[in-house]
Amino acid sequence: MANAAKPNIALALQSGSQSGSQSGSGTFPTRQPRDPAVEAHNRGKSLVSKKIACKKCAHPGGVKDAATARDVAAKVRAGEFDLKDQERQLVLFYLNNRFGV
Repeated sequence: MANAAKPNIALALQSGSQSGSQSGSGTFPTRQPRDPAVEAHNRGKSLVSKKIACKKCAHPGGVKDAATARDVAAKVRAGEFDLKDQERQLVLFYLNNRFGV
């Protein structure tokens, strides 16, 4: 009877270690490194939505075409929007990336 219990313990330990490594890999997924260009695009898009195209902002309809984007970019460069320097760069990066202005 003692001999019969040993294979079961070994099986339990073996299956326990496999499930532990499988569940461990699912618990803490590894993140892919973020692409700085994608990050800048997303932040610029967010800033346009919040500070330029909101309902009470200068362009409540949004920036939907290249002509509007050129107009907004010119105003951003002229400092017509309440943007910090880094925010200004992110907005211009987004407009250039999205509309080619």
